[in-house]
Amino acid sequence: METNAIEKQVSVISTSNCNLENQWKMFLTEDEVNRIFKSINLTNLNVIEIIPCYSAASDEYSAIITAKKDNGDSVSVFIDARLGHPTWQQFINVTYDAGKSADVKIMIYDGPANGRWNEPAGDICAIGNLIKRNNECDVTTYLVEAEGLVNNIISDANKYNIFYKMDDGPYIEILGTFHPISKDNKTIQDLPSKLDIQKAEFWVGYYLPNWDTEPVGGDDNIIKDWEPGYSLSHDLSTKAVWNEHGCFIDLVSEFDSEIIEWIWDNRKSSFIEAYPNNAIVLKNEKGKPFAISVRLSCIPVEELVNMETRDKWQYGEMVYSEEHKFVSIANAAIDDYDKAKEVYQLK
Repeated sequence: METNAIEKQVSVISTSNCNLENQWKMFLTEDEVNRIFKSINLTNLNVIEIIPCYSAASDEYSAIITAKKDNGDSVSVFIDARLGHPTWQQFINVTYDAGKSADVKIMIYDGPANGRWNEPAGDICAIGNLIKRNNECDVTTYLVEAEGLVNNIISDANKYNIFYKMDDGPYIEILGTFHPISKDNKTIQDLPSKLDIQKAEFWVGYYLPNWDTEPVGGDDNIIKDWEPGYSLSHDLSTKAVWNEHGCFIDLVSEFDSEIIEWIWDNRKSSFIEAYPNNAIVLKNEKGKPFAISVRLSCIPVEELVNMETRDKWQYGEMVYSEEHKFVSIANAAIDDYDKAKEVYQLK
């Protein structure tokens, strides 16, 4: 099927209240689950029981599978299938929520992300990055493309063959061949907290697209260092953070407090004029970088990460817009500092 046709069908499903539960149940049969297992080299597992999990979204369906190995050992498998691109929320559900206790976790998707701002954040590169991290932390997780799944579910009669292809799993690819990850290949040991993943979802999934940059790479540290910032002259920088106290953007000096103090004493009014209803403070705690800090929002990050998709997109755009304004004010204040210093030296 052509990409735009898949996008159109997924859009219809996502914006309607149709109940596709019966179609999903017809899809996730014992035979189909065994086909999924085979596609990811779990040929030693045989399905014993399939227990569907409730989902309020008609474009997503999950189930807990009890399976047995050839040696008789029992294995729990959590499958989450989605009509459309893989999302951060799907990953969170598989890893931290409904699928947390499963021995094996499988994310299935069919269709690309098409950039609509009412869609949940996610793309194959970012989710693949997260899957890789899970497996390096000994959390066995697979990302599987299911070509034909959309057709199968919306047709109301499971007539179409589905072709499964593993995108990521507990393997490394060497010369086109997949090999199980060994301890020597593991570079990450600790699984991030759910909140760490949710924070990364906001910055990578809802803020970063405003820049229209290249997607996150498979080897990028997707959890750390994604909060935005600019490098300015005089070793100054800006830093946007969203924590339990709200959203802040700071003008920071790592090495020299003189310029920050000068700007605070002589150009504080510029920040007040630009942010008349926002808290603005000077951070001058001994032993820590000096900074001028503006609070953009009082909403705690724990509330932000649980907002609706559209709200997250709006706040991502808000940070992007405000940091550009903040940098403009900061640069003007730095220029004034340079001029004042030059006049002083000429005297």
